[in-house]
Amino acid sequence: MTRARGAATLTWLISLAALGQEPARPERLYLGSGALVGSTRVTALGGAYAGIAEGADGMATNLAVLAHRSPKLDRSWDYDFTLSWLNLPVRSTRASDLENEGVRTDAERNSQVLAGLMLQYRRFGLGTYFRTSSQSYCATDPCSPSDLITIHLSRIALAGGLAVEKDQLIIGLGVYTADAVFEYQGEDWHYAGSGLELDFLFRPKGQRFRLGASFKPQVVAGFSARVGQTPSIAGRPIFSAVISPGTLSVGASVRFGAGAESYNRLSPAAQRELPARLGEIEARPAPSDIPAGRWLLSAQADLIAPAADALSIHAFTSAFRDQVNPVGNAIYVAPRLGLEHDTIVGWLRTRLGTFLEPSAFPSGSARPHATGGLELYLLHFLTDWSASASFDVAKRYADFGVSVGFWH
Repeated sequence: MTRARGAATLTWLISLAALGQEPARPERLYLGSGALVGSTRVTALGGAYAGIAEGADGMATNLAVLAHRSPKLDRSWDYDFTLSWLNLPVRSTRASDLENEGVRTDAERNSQVLAGLMLQYRRFGLGTYFRTSSQSYCATDPCSPSDLITIHLSRIALAGGLAVEKDQLIIGLGVYTADAVFEYQGEDWHYAGSGLELDFLFRPKGQRFRLGASFKPQVVAGFSARVGQTPSIAGRPIFSAVISPGTLSVGASVRFGAGAESYNRLSPAAQRELPARLGEIEARPAPSDIPAGRWLLSAQADLIAPAADALSIHAFTSAFRDQVNPVGNAIYVAPRLGLEHDTIVGWLRTRLGTFLEPSAFPSGSARPHATGGLELYLLHFLTDWSASASFDVAKRYADFGVSVGFWH
């Protein structure tokens, strides 16, 4: 396989030389995990959400949310959506190190968006989410708006979910895609690649715990050159591909307090399905509105696989491009921990969390984050609404968020 790839690369370089074009650099651009982006709940819990897997805001963590029905659901169908926007003033403060490189970013602008939509019908679910990071760098010095190179790095998934064994086991399967677009003076350069993602959630009936796991494959997005397009921007050779490392996330959540054994109770809609689907009736089904324990503890570990021949974006943007070292060539572990409390049942939830962010850079080191937030019930209008806030702070990094959403 290595010889075949080398032969293909050699053929491509010879073709470019025949056309009189400068070849792309042989290394791949490393698409790391980056900053924690998600709903205020996911952020406040330090990203420890694979073992909770509730609502559309959990799609990027565990696709099993697609068929995981709310315990209050009293109809055969449901929907949910999420939208998170991280827009840090990196140019004005230079206070953000988004990739844990050890230094502040040199980007002129940086924004990250996570959006998702899911639909449920009985035991089935279908949904999609995308996460996009947009960064702008100066192509010349002094810099002007027309000389900005903007780079969009995206992860997109289109997936389905299925609940089996009385909704105790939920499986999510989808196409996981990594994309990149470089933009400069009205022209763009594209990369695209995909793989299969497989996730699951185990929520045993009558137990106060859940187990979840998510496997995202390594994806190599190749450069899709148009006819006559030169693989360089402003005299800088672009990458031959973009690589998103494979990631395995395993997590668990546990409820404590009165009613914790109803953590995994069936929704009223699922209870009505049981006689027709399984030929049995739930004995004394748990009411859908009782509190399922006032404490929720969640833990998760992300294992990030090594990526060969990978460089950071600074290999393209830095003035010292030839001196940039390889990144992402080891196994990294990111442990996460979150705690949620129903401080005033039905009205107020408070949250705290932490996680250890690894560094894919040779000179970097893991840095701890402190996270937290709260959620306040607002009113009932068609559905239950809430307002929430979150924070995520670490060395050379700070993020504060507010949102309005559904009270689950």
